[in-house]
Parts: sequence; C-alpha cells; structure tokens
Amino acid sequence: MLEGLLIIDMAQFLSGPSAALRLGDLGARVIKVERPGSGDICRSLYLSDTDIAGDSTLFHAINRNKQSLAADLKDPRDAARVHRLIAQADVVIQNFRPGVAERLGFGPAALRARNPRLIVGSISGYGEDGPWADLPGQDLLAQALSGAMWLSGDAQDGPVPFGLSVADMLAGHVLVEGILAALVRRGISSEGAHVETSLLEALIDLQFEVLTTHLNDGGRPPRRAAVDNAHAYLAAPYGTYRTQDGWLALAMTPLETLAPLLDLPLAGRDPFAERDAIKALIAVRLVGATTRHWLDRLRPHDIWCAPVNDWPRLLAEDAFQRLDMLQQVGRGVTTTRSPVRIDGARAGSPAGAPGWANMMTRSSPNSASTRIDRRELMSLSLLALALLAQTAPATQQSATPPPRDPRNWPTPVMDTAAPKLPPLRRGAVLVLSKTNGFRDPEQIDAAKAVLAGIIRKQGRDVFETENAAVINPRDLAKFSTIVLNSTSGNIFDDSQRAAFKAWVEKGGGVVLLHGAGGDPTYDWKWYPETLIGAQFIGHTGRPKQFQQGSIDVIDRSNPATRDLPAKWVRTEEWYSFDKVPSGNCTRILATLDETSYEPFPERTRMGKTHPLIWTRCVGKGRVFFSALGHKAETYAEPLHQTLISGAIRWAARR
Repeated sequence: MLEGLLIIDMAQFLSGPSAALRLGDLGARVIKVERPGSGDICRSLYLSDTDIAGDSTLFHAINRNKQSLAADLKDPRDAARVHRLIAQADVVIQNFRPGVAERLGFGPAALRARNPRLIVGSISGYGEDGPWADLPGQDLLAQALSGAMWLSGDAQDGPVPFGLSVADMLAGHVLVEGILAALVRRGISSEGAHVETSLLEALIDLQFEVLTTHLNDGGRPPRRAAVDNAHAYLAAPYGTYRTQDGWLALAMTPLETLAPLLDLPLAGRDPFAERDAIKALIAVRLVGATTRHWLDRLRPHDIWCAPVNDWPRLLAEDAFQRLDMLQQVGRGVTTTRSPVRIDGARAGSPAGAPGWANMMTRSSPNSASTRIDRRELMSLSLLALALLAQTAPATQQSATPPPRDPRNWPTPVMDTAAPKLPPLRRGAVLVLSKTNGFRDPEQIDAAKAVLAGIIRKQGRDVFETENAAVINPRDLAKFSTIVLNSTSGNIFDDSQRAAFKAWVEKGGGVVLLHGAGGDPTYDWKWYPETLIGAQFIGHTGRPKQFQQGSIDVIDRSNPATRDLPAKWVRTEEWYSFDKVPSGNCTRILATLDETSYEPFPERTRMGKTHPLIWTRCVGKGRVFFSALGHKAETYAEPLHQTLISGAIRWAARR
C-alpha cells in the first residue's frame, strides 16, 4: 500500500517507533536514526531477562522491518548527512522533548523549509507548551496525569495503571492516522504537513466515551464496583468472576434473563443502584462450578460470556491460530504480525529489527570501524546508501581521518546482559573498568591488580568487570562501594544511569580514578555537574604532557590524605577543569601548585586553586575523585596506594 515511501524514524522508546512500525507494515521503507555506540534506548530496555542477539525483546518487537543509520545529531557531519537523507524522505517521525529538535536543527519548520512535501510527525508527552510540557513523556506518568487509573480495579483499590504501555501505543496509532491523512492531502495538493499528538491527548481520546459522560452528568466522578469491577460506568452483572477452576467474563445481560440460569433472585432489581449487592450474589454463585460448566449453561441462552484466558491458553486456541497473527522475523525472533488485512492479505514483512552489525555509519564501508558484516551488508537500505553516496560532497568522500589505534580507542559497545556475580559478603566493592572512549590498557590492568589487593587487604570482597550491565538495581544492592577505574565514553544506557544515580543518592560510595573524570564532553550532564562537580577541559599536552609538579595536600582529615606529605612531588599528566567544585559538601583535599610546572597549553591554567583531589556528597552517597594515575607505574607507588586505600575506606564509611 505504501511501497515507494521513505520514512525516517528519529524517535526512541515506544510511541514514535511504533508509528514507524505500522507504516513499515503497510509497505513503506523505514530507516531508523540511532545514536552511535549506544543506539536506541530500547535496545537495552528489558521487559525480562531475555536477550536476543544483544538486544531486548522490546527492541525486536517495536523495530522489526527497519534499517538503521548511526548518526550523532550534534556532529555537523552526521547532521548534514541526515538532512540530505530527509530531503529525499516522505515522512519524518520524532518524539523529542519540546524544543530539542529545534535546538538540533531538526525542528518541523526547518525540515519542511528544506523539503516542502515532507510530513513531520511529532509525539510529545503533554503538548509543546504549558506547565507540563517539560515533564518526562513516560507512559506510567502520562497514565497517572490522565485520570484513567481510576477506571480499573475495584472500589477499595487505589489507582490501577494499565498493564501495557497504552499511552505510547495509542499515541503511535493516532500519529499514523494523522500521517495517512496528510499523505492523502499531499496527493491532492502536493503540500506537506506537521502532524502532532501527545501521550496525554491519546489517553484523553481513549476515554472519550466515559469522559463525555462525566462532562455531561454534573461532573460526578466514576464509581468503580466493589466486586469484580470491569467498567466503572456499566451496571451489573458486567465484570470478571472467579469460578471453581478459573475466571469467567460476564458482559451486559438483562437480569431477568440471567436470574433463572443462575437460580438467583435478580429479577426486578436495579442493576445500577444495587450493582455491588447483585455482583456479590453472582460472585458467590459462579465460584461454585467450573468455567466450562457456566459456559455450557449460559451460551445456549445467548448470554455474553467468555473464559478469561492467559497467554498459553490463548496461543493454544484454534480461533487464535486461524488468525495467523504470529511470525518469525530476522535473528530468530517470534513476534506478532500486523492486525490489518487488505484484500484478504495481511500487511507486513518478515524482516527483523536492525542489528549492530548492519547499522550504517558515516564511515566508509571499507573502514574496519563501521563494524559491518559483509554477509549482512546487502540487508542494509540500498536507497539510503545510494542517497548518502549521491549527496555527500566530494571533499567529504575523499577526506579520511587518520586511523586511531584500536588498543586506545576500542569500538564502543553498550552492555545489556549483566555478568553473573559470585557469592559476595556485605560491604563488597565493585571495580568497573569499562571504556567506550580513550583507553590505556596498561594503566587499567595495573590499577585492577592493585585495587584487588587493596580491597582484599581491607577484608572485603571485590568483583572486577568491564561489563557495565552490572549497573542494575539487583546487582548494585550487593555493593557498598564502586570504583570507576578510568572509565570513559558513554558506558551507561538510560536504565543503567537511573540505577546508578539512585544507588548513589541512597547512600552508595563512589571512587572515581583519573580517566573516570576525564572525558571532554558528557551527554549525561548529571555525571560531571553533580557526581564530579566540574567538567574536565584538558590536560598538559605534548611535548610537555608528563611533567614533575608539586601537589599541596591542604586537607588531611580524610583517610585518603591523612598519611600523605603536605608537599607531594610527582610526575603526572595534569588535569584541568572548568571550575573549582563547590556545594554538595565539597571538600578540596589537594591542589596543584601551578608554579611548580608549566601549564601547557595555556587554557589548562586554573590559577591559585587548581583542584586535583576532592570529595562530594550526592544525596546520601559519598563521592571521591582523584585526577591522578595516568601511567601504569603510578599504581606501584606506595603513596598512591595509600591514597586509593583511604579513598575506598572513606567512600564505604569505614
């Protein structure tokens, strides 16, 4: 139906990608734009412990039948390539927070100025402006704000959310409706459009039936049944009832018809005013026999009823199997199919979700850094590759950046499957050495060995890993302290960031060593601004990278600095920061005497107070940062080991 149309899916999570999925099922080609390195957040957003080919089942379900393009929209070269692709597209789907697309240069107005026939579909949480505009557009929060939680559950229950991401899915469906209407209009007028909706609008529309009643009956709130509620506004017997061996759903039925079948005195009673009492009588009667008994008794009399199936029973039903709603797609994933049949044929494609190996990058296909498997190359979007090749300026095609040493610049990998932990005693220490940015393998390995020895000498268990998926609530609960051993780059996905932040704020202790605070930029602002308290801006550069300098230990009340000399002379790659950390009970423990070495380049000069070692409070947690430790041999120095040992004891409150 939509063959020949190109959809650019710039969305993440569920709402936008689900809309792109539906358009892809109808025949359109969908190219998904993902972050380099981490990809769509849904790749690591797990609904269970099931991992398929490195991605979550959620990602497979919501992104089947798509190709993928890795692009950093903040990078001018990547942004230019995406713009050239959009210039050839029919539809762009976004779900940025309000204002973000405009700041990146991908706002609907800017895109349509470049391509007047373009249809831009946007999903927000609660609209583009107003007091809720900047709130997180998350499904549960949208349900909470929408009023819909007071429609499910029984009268004595609190608010009951849907057991599905209903706001996301509905917003995706609503957006598809608008996009299809805009495509029809474009066929008539050649004019593009900006189609907008939000999670909140989708949920309000979902409630149009009952909300209309509320708006016209004097504003009375919905009143849920006290017994087996299934609809706050419908009379008895409407509900789900326990039987001897399961559950039975009973829909709208005249009480006069139902009374003799259940042998209950229901005739003549008011199904609205006496709803709870009537339903209580029915509940007592139905639990006395099996579901099959009641179906055989009620259905011959045209009573609307059904067994309440779980998934295994549904999948085994002949009625379900006849619908042919399941399919196996790429990478061995079994999932659902499009619910739409057109001229007797079900829309859709058996293509699976894009894997890491077949994600298009801005690098040349001949570069090893693209991570493209030649056997999978043909499965890429040939249209996208052709467009990028045709529209890329000749200077960009010929300019190839010098190769980086893969030992120092490993290919970024986002970890999704947590490592198996050994038995650990209370107070264990996690040493995380994950690098998705710069890596000095000799330094990291030397630090690992020393850290393990120090921690065991303190009588504590240690677990060392380079798998950042260990940062999850279940595993974090087993540790009192985390040492970030020169971690670099974007190593945490959004769920891991949330778990780490919550763990720290609840009282966890963190020790950050050298490179763990040495990235020139962070897309997770909480990390430099709150956890560390300052942004790294550079270090002494070549040919004067490693210089002897003098450290002033100005606070010796901390176990880490208690046994250090007041003047500590050593050779180091000296770090500089955008400011002196303050607030959050910050204590500067040691500073660098800038008269003792040559700050080079000049921008690394900080002045009288040049902090190197400090502590902070983050919520109830403790944070210790040391900028020292670039060279492997540093970790063999007794004073440096004294510093690290004291830092770990302080962070763990020992």
